[in-house]
Amino acid sequence: MSFSKNGVYCAIATKKNLKVYLFEIKTFNDINTWVILQQFSDHYQTISDIDWSVDEKILTVSHDRSVYVWKKNNLKW
Repeated sequence: MSFSKNGVYCAIATKKNLKVYLFEIKTFNDINTWVILQQFSDHYQTISDIDWSVDEKILTVSHDRSVYVWKKNNLKW
């Protein structure tokens, strides 16, 4: 799990299905208000790290030795 630097987004990796889910955070007090914006599924093995850059890019790293940088393009990542 990794939060964006401005606290608006959260990226969560799941070991079960090798996906990263990108959430928009409405309020920290109630996780039920978080909205799934997108999911990334390009990794073939366990995702070991997620990080955010200061310019809102997402970096994901996997045990399959792949690294992806996701950047926002209009409304999609």
